[in-house]
Amino acid sequence: MSTSPNTFDLSIIKKYAIPVSPISLPVLLHFFDGSTNAVISQEVDLSLHFSHPPQGTY
Repeated sequence: MSTSPNTFDLSIIKKYAIPVSPISLPVLLHFFDGSTNAVISQEVDLSLHFSHPPQGTY
């Protein structure tokens, strides 16, 4: 499984027992460089909480 900033490595999903759900229509992932070497076939529903406010400009 290839990872990009928008995907999770399968080992993280397993390590933290994150529930995944299949999506009805898989999506071919297109990277900015034009490559397409991954298909998105599952989704996760996560809530992220940070202990400190973000620093810097985003």
